[in-house]
Amino acid sequence: MLSEKNEYIKEAVEELDKINQDKRLKEAYLKRQMALMDEATQKYAYFEDGMEKGMEKAKEEIVVNAIKLGQSNEQIYALTDIPEEMIEEMRKKCTP
Repeated sequence: MLSEKNEYIKEAVEELDKINQDKRLKEAYLKRQMALMDEATQKYAYFEDGMEKGMEKAKEEIVVNAIKLGQSNEQIYALTDIPEEMIEEMRKKCTP
């Protein structure tokens, strides 16, 4: 078996055997695993939210730069998929 060939795996298997024999240790282990999974899920959600906000910010910068370059609303929409109404609002903010 693999645990016989690798001392670290053997130690891990022995530790799991101990945990499985003691209900309190098993419960503590499972709670810790759940907490780690919850933390990972939360970090992923924050990451996804940050990515989404970053993409929106990048699109806004593209719109502003395209306006400065004299692109039409239709051209900007083709680049960003931002509705023309929002592009027009941004255009009003960019032009003096």
